[in-house]
Amino acid sequence: MEKAKARLKRPFGKKKQLELDMAELSQQMYKRNLEMAETNQTLSLLRSIDNLVLESHDELSVLCQNITTTVIEHSTYPLIAIMANPPHKDFLELLGWATSFQAGNTEVDRYRVELDDHSDWLVSPERSTLIDLKTLSNETIAHILHDSVDDVVALRHAIPVQSIMLVKLLARHRLVGLMIVGFTQEVAAISEKDKSVTDRLSEAIGIALDNKLLFEENQQVLRQLQKTNEKLKALDETKDEFISMASHQLRTPLTSVKGYLSMVLEGDAGKTNEMQRKLLDQAFISSQRMVYLIADLLNVSRLRTGKFVVESVPTNL
Repeated sequence: MEKAKARLKRPFGKKKQLELDMAELSQQMYKRNLEMAETNQTLSLLRSIDNLVLESHDELSVLCQNITTTVIEHSTYPLIAIMANPPHKDFLELLGWATSFQAGNTEVDRYRVELDDHSDWLVSPERSTLIDLKTLSNETIAHILHDSVDDVVALRHAIPVQSIMLVKLLARHRLVGLMIVGFTQEVAAISEKDKSVTDRLSEAIGIALDNKLLFEENQQVLRQLQKTNEKLKALDETKDEFISMASHQLRTPLTSVKGYLSMVLEGDAGKTNEMQRKLLDQAFISSQRMVYLIADLLNVSRLRTGKFVVESVPTNL
């Protein structure tokens, strides 16, 4: 009787174990699929940002606004904002923000954070930090953002997040901006996945901001060079006009001097002795040399203005 009971239990035990194994395997597959879906979502978001940067020909503020809007549309974050460090400035300026809340027309574009006020954390090796907004008073936030307390109260009412993550945007080992991610849960409830995703986002956005800042800085340098080049061209044209005018003005009196010297040498003004003729010859030769120099100056002016004309004449080789 006991042997019969044992035989009946064995198949039932194998079946139960098989069911347990299948349930565990299904749970693992579900977990893997969930991880793959989250990874694909992150990769899709990064690709969207890359395409946005490659196709963007707008200003830095427009690019930042488009990036934040894209992140909100492809993620579960309720708030995303980007502050950038303009070239040669000592502050971070809010250039783009987006939220899943109905924030209305809350104006926050004027917000900026002075680097000197938070230099300790900004120069530290720490890449990101989590802040519980319950620990910050409205006065403290107003001081950080250089805004009024009433505006901060309106902002916190319009965007009711409980905690934020500040992530440095770095490129070429320098700070180019700051990404602010808002969460509806408290700091303790923020998962490692969210921290990992924000780190990957900060790398892509940091490179995008750096490239855009370099492009705008190069464009600014190019505009300055164009203005300088235009001034140099104007100065060059003025110089050519001066040379042309001076050459003409110098040639007129030299023609008279040369002509009168020639008349005296030919005896039109009376006889000259040997010493007088010698001195007059030297003066005539010097005036002729001056005529040649002025002719060369005129030719240089004509060459630079495209008015030089080569006249072909027959010659005996």
